[in-house]
Amino acid sequence: MTPRAQQLRHIFAVALLLFVCGVLAVTSYTLWRLRADAIKNGLEISAMHTRGFEDFLTQNLHVTELVSANVLPQEGRSQDLRDIDASFGSILQHAPFLRSMSLLDEKGRIFASSSSANVGIQVATEDFLPISGEGALILRIGQPWAGRDFSAGRPSTNEMPVEVDARSFIPITRPVMFGKRAMTVLFAINPDYFINHVSQKLSTEEGIVNIRRYDGVLLMSTDPSARAGSLHQDVVSQLQLADTESGSFEKDLGHDQKELSSFRSSRLYPFVVITHLHRDYALRNWRAEARTLLAAILPTLFAIIVISTAFYRRQVQIATQRAEAERALHRESEKNLAFLHNASDGIHILDPDGNVIEASDSFCAMLGYRRDEIIGMNVNQWEAGFPLSEIPQALHLQLSKNERSQFETRHKRKDGSTFDVEISGYPLVLDGKPALFNSSRDITERKQALDALNIAATAFESQEGILVADADSNILRVNSAFTEITGYSATEVIGKNPHILSSGRHDSNFYAAMWKDLNSTGVWKGEIWNRRKNGEVYPEYLTITAVKNHTGIVTNYVASLADITQRKAAEQEIKNLAFFDPLTKLPNRRLLMDRLQHALASSARSRKAGAILFIDLDNFKNLNDTLGHDVGDQLLKSVAQRLETCVREGDTVARLGGDEFVVMLEDLSEDALEAAKQTESIVAKILSSMNMPYHLGQFEHHSTPSIGATLFAASDDVSVDDLLKHADIAMYQAKKGGRNTLRFFDPKMQESITTRAGLENELRKALAQDQFRLFYQPQVDDGQRIVGAEALIRWQHPLRGIVSPLEFIPLAEENGLILPIGQWVLETACAKLKSWERNPLSRDIVLAVNVSAKQLRQADFATQVQEAILRNEIDPSRLKLELTESMLQDSIEDTILTMMALKQVGVRFSLDDFGTGYSSLQYIKRLPLDQLKIDRSFVSDIVTDVGDKAIVTTIVAMARSLDIAVIAEGVETQAQSQLLLELGCRQFQGYLFGKPVSADEFDALLKHP
Repeated sequence: MTPRAQQLRHIFAVALLLFVCGVLAVTSYTLWRLRADAIKNGLEISAMHTRGFEDFLTQNLHVTELVSANVLPQEGRSQDLRDIDASFGSILQHAPFLRSMSLLDEKGRIFASSSSANVGIQVATEDFLPISGEGALILRIGQPWAGRDFSAGRPSTNEMPVEVDARSFIPITRPVMFGKRAMTVLFAINPDYFINHVSQKLSTEEGIVNIRRYDGVLLMSTDPSARAGSLHQDVVSQLQLADTESGSFEKDLGHDQKELSSFRSSRLYPFVVITHLHRDYALRNWRAEARTLLAAILPTLFAIIVISTAFYRRQVQIATQRAEAERALHRESEKNLAFLHNASDGIHILDPDGNVIEASDSFCAMLGYRRDEIIGMNVNQWEAGFPLSEIPQALHLQLSKNERSQFETRHKRKDGSTFDVEISGYPLVLDGKPALFNSSRDITERKQALDALNIAATAFESQEGILVADADSNILRVNSAFTEITGYSATEVIGKNPHILSSGRHDSNFYAAMWKDLNSTGVWKGEIWNRRKNGEVYPEYLTITAVKNHTGIVTNYVASLADITQRKAAEQEIKNLAFFDPLTKLPNRRLLMDRLQHALASSARSRKAGAILFIDLDNFKNLNDTLGHDVGDQLLKSVAQRLETCVREGDTVARLGGDEFVVMLEDLSEDALEAAKQTESIVAKILSSMNMPYHLGQFEHHSTPSIGATLFAASDDVSVDDLLKHADIAMYQAKKGGRNTLRFFDPKMQESITTRAGLENELRKALAQDQFRLFYQPQVDDGQRIVGAEALIRWQHPLRGIVSPLEFIPLAEENGLILPIGQWVLETACAKLKSWERNPLSRDIVLAVNVSAKQLRQADFATQVQEAILRNEIDPSRLKLELTESMLQDSIEDTILTMMALKQVGVRFSLDDFGTGYSSLQYIKRLPLDQLKIDRSFVSDIVTDVGDKAIVTTIVAMARSLDIAVIAEGVETQAQSQLLLELGCRQFQGYLFGKPVSADEFDALLKHP
């Protein structure tokens, strides 16, 4: 084995060992890192479940606390509690997590319950947590009881917890005050409700969840073997529940069993949720990844070892072969040296540094140096094709290759001139040292000839078609591009006249002018129509050049032709995109503005009037939202077609975008009134056409337009933008006027819009500068005693004084300010209720607050109301939210859910303007309403109008059958009040009993009714 082979063996063994060790180390670290990430993710999942379970349980206990706080009337006599248990059933229907609801007397004995079997049972609450001071109105949790309810159960103890398979429940109490009497509300919490909820999120195969009191008593668990009521004080000390709210940790159970645990204490109540996620479950994905990783790495590592071994053996073989070749080359070099000096090519031998060892006479002559000057010269001194910095790298590349290399470069002569050379080189060994045998050949003439040939060939075979003809116009040669453009092959056209390409679209005068220009100037350029072999006519850009000899006689014609079909199509497409709507193919805004400008100029010359119609489709968004944009696009195209059939030739129909169209009418009468009549006539035709049903695929759709119109005449000093603006304003007036109609622009419209914009700006400032006030209108019973009030917002403008809500509430509804304004009304009303609690004359008054549709449809509206109630610490039953019947037409199911959520905490609801809307009585029956408000439109003429009297009679009868109270608004005369009383209405509101007044005036009214 040669020294080179031995060296390769050592290098290969060390490199292979290091590679295998490195791969194994990286694999081990990767598996460890993936396992650590899996454990971390498991702890995060455990903490996520814990947080979710704690929030769920806390929310339900909070609902329980709210129920207990409002279960008793505010004041009353003791006999008021005789039938209190009758109301428990309706509460339990909305609280599936409660098994029973009871009242304890001062001695801890049940005297009222949703389950009559519980009455008389003694319930000890001394060990309930938290241990509260006397009179603290807080929720307390007791030791779990075995059984389904108090009547058939027993309290568990630390020594006698609930049996494994036995039913259990958790007693929870909250003190309440009934007058001066201290009472206790007792609930039996159903743990199965919460365990089922937890099990849906986390199966027992994945882990278990324990819910304990702060003292370690187990309240409930998803572990089938756990016993409710068992005490685990070690958990309390280990988790440090007294000091720590939440945490996560890995717990070792022994026998290689571990759990990923997390705990979280309730924010409000004395319990902690502990989730134990099985570590094996958390690591299941890691094990699969580990198997996949090892299955990929081990075979790959084995394959690399096999390939490396084969590569090593090949290198040993190459090294042996190279040694033999070098010895043979050494023998040959001695023989070749004799031929070196007489070689025709410029032969030169270089050492590894690029210095000349030997050179032929021809190489010396090629560079212009003497032989003694060449020997020892470095390649840098004549090499002109490579940068100096790259020459060492090029030499190294030649020497490193065990094969002949050949490339082109440039040499520099002694006089400074350069020339192209082709170098052939081969590495060899001279006297045991590496050397480079190079042969340079001057290829200047060959390069010049090749370049000229390439230029000619490239020019002829360009992308443009080329035709060469003789002086008699007979075709001599064509290129491949000519064949692609015309479809004719070279054999089909050579010897023929180019007239075979004629399309027939140009007459003899065209060709006569072409030849005249060609003969006079020698060149003709222009667009022409020609015909392909298949008969297709296409546009072409043609250039014909006459070739003349030295005597000026034409010898040939060279024609260059380019197919410009795509360019023409692109130009047309660009024009369409720039000036036409891609959907309807109508003129777009850009083309419309251009035509409007021309129409204004034409009107100035002809003195004839014109008109602009701004057309918007009514309720187009509903079609897109219900049937999709594809159907909406079909409608837009149908509308475009109908509009074009309704106008005259010369008029313009354009689409601005969306569902907005503009029609420009020209050449109307010089008289303005006559021009308006002509416009109305065309609009009537448009309305008639567009009111016809549209057949959109499988759907039949009815659509109506709102049309705004403005006239323009020669005397008008108005811009194009102003014309469109005026027509747009008129269109919006048409929408306000009931839609499906025409409105002409009036300067008062512009003034109204300007005023409206100013009002909107001032409205935003009013909210920030606290300019709103609440007025209160009394609501009385049949004895004319004030039992309630309606809160009515007023705007105290610094300059305009009191602004009616009829002016700003519709604007606030449109721009979204109704949400912060509505929140301000709610907060102010709750604060007023709190102030009334301190006055015996007002503590029982129920305050009605109007709610807008946008407020009610907020996802968190119920939460906003509850937070306002808690923030002001008021009795929710004294807050009444007034809804209008029109608000129930959309999202009725979401509305019912929101109302039910607020109804559970005690908030009342009144339906305003009843009888004026179109709501289904089926929904009215499902709504948790406390009151129907008879609209003032039925009250104003009730004394004289038999129909109004019949409607009120029906409303009162229906409300009585649904157990809903009734109040009439707008009562202004004693006769109205008396007739309403006879019809069964017992509450009233109107100027007869009091106008809306400020808070101070209302308080004074209570003192002196």
